[in-house]
Amino acid sequence: MGKSTSTSVLVIGGGMAGLTAACELHERGVDIIILEAAHRLGGRVESVITRSCSRVDIGGAWIGHDHHRLRSLATQAQSTVYKSPPSGLPLIIHNNRRIPIYSPAILLTGIIIAFFDLLCRVGAPRKWNHVSIERAVSTVAPMATTRRLLEAICTLSTTAELPNCSIYAFAQAVPFAGGLNAMLSGQGGAQDALVEDSIGSIIDMMADRLGPSRIRTGMNVMNIDQDHNEVVVRTISGGEFRSARVVVTVPPPMLKSIAFHPHLSSKLQSSNKIHKWVWYTKQSPYSTSHSGRGSLAGNSSRIKLLLGPLAQFLGPQVLEPLEWHEKAWHQDELCGGGYMALPFIGTEEGFLPMPHEPVGRIHWAGTETAQDHPGYIEGAIQSGQRVAKEIEVELDI
Repeated sequence: MGKSTSTSVLVIGGGMAGLTAACELHERGVDIIILEAAHRLGGRVESVITRSCSRVDIGGAWIGHDHHRLRSLATQAQSTVYKSPPSGLPLIIHNNRRIPIYSPAILLTGIIIAFFDLLCRVGAPRKWNHVSIERAVSTVAPMATTRRLLEAICTLSTTAELPNCSIYAFAQAVPFAGGLNAMLSGQGGAQDALVEDSIGSIIDMMADRLGPSRIRTGMNVMNIDQDHNEVVVRTISGGEFRSARVVVTVPPPMLKSIAFHPHLSSKLQSSNKIHKWVWYTKQSPYSTSHSGRGSLAGNSSRIKLLLGPLAQFLGPQVLEPLEWHEKAWHQDELCGGGYMALPFIGTEEGFLPMPHEPVGRIHWAGTETAQDHPGYIEGAIQSGQRVAKEIEVELDI
């Protein structure tokens, strides 16, 4: 093993939470180092460069109407924020047929959503922790169209497989996001705005503030050992780092890949027992002409499957995107799934927000630990700011 590297604070994870904590502490004069397992920064935020040299998000992207922390960072990065288009009445297609917005099935869906939103605010019964989201939907939705629409809404809101997560855990998470209506809304809701040059521009700005000497990518942490004097962190590649404090920001499912000594409490270990699933984001600029269309070999079947039903409503050009970008987040070994983590059905711990009380010299951050908008980029930023303040107190800055 090589020589140890010492610093005041180690930040494990270079996503939005880790970068926020590192920048806050760096600005206060604290010596920090970020250890990121991937070979890029951003975590569950990722952007790609298109053929036209623009950048699009394939991970976290949306700025909610009350996400003031993320808006502030976008301003600091001199990134242009633009409003999402007015949504108007939704276009609902089922079995290649347009469903009128005032049909009985859609009206019933609206009533069920409004009732569930109210129930989330007053408190769902704890016994519902043993009732899956799938079972709850099938119980309250006798009509097939209503049931299918509710399943789609729940899947979009949770990025979870509905049989594996409880309706109670979902209900516990909804109020922290401002309510179900806000979660599903465009302008004025959780999908209020986007960054023209992607959230990646904010990641770049934060990385530039820290400088390359404080960021180590490709550093997959395997051990975190602490005693009364310091914390020792070891990586799979053989690196050893020592610090007075450590901030752990890895997604909860990934905690099982790190060995802690002394062992974590059962309450914290239960953070491993959560469910995360696929979150696809597609950015497909459509061409109004046939000139310059890029090759889509290998993707044609998926395009036809996913966009085909829209062609009769939006025109055949919808099947000819200039480019096609997709990301299966459940296949990302370092993230473990989409933007929200929910406990497996019946699990008694792991509800949002997840525990974040320091364990000795180890502190916790990440969007799942946020008191404000857990599951969103805004929550990740809030958790990073909160943990930075914790450490400032401990270091008597």
